[in-house]
Amino acid sequence: MRLGVFVFALFLMLSKDVRQEIFAKKKAFTKKTTIVFLLVQILGAGAVILQNWSIDLVDVLYISFVSALQGVQYLFLFIFSLLFYKVFKEKISKNIVLQKSFAIILILVGLIILYYEKI
Repeated sequence: MRLGVFVFALFLMLSKDVRQEIFAKKKAFTKKTTIVFLLVQILGAGAVILQNWSIDLVDVLYISFVSALQGVQYLFLFIFSLLFYKVFKEKISKNIVLQKSFAIILILVGLIILYYEKI
């Protein structure tokens, strides 16, 4: 999955506009934003380690199910973005909520199909 994301990112680099946006000089980070960034990266690395550890602990039949549970993260992200939309400066409209809800339903349907295929 990470390899696919990497290849897709390289594909995006073909666009001149995207390259200019990525490599444009940005304002320097403050100490606070640097600490928050590093903390989030450390937590993300810890999450990957814990996920791989959980896969190691379970029986071979459940590995795909444990991996698929990563899809549930989008549901939590959606809920947090609705609860804290002012903090995250998230634009909320009926159309956006419907689109995100539909996408989450598709993810959950995929997880259900994956789960029942393994039974």
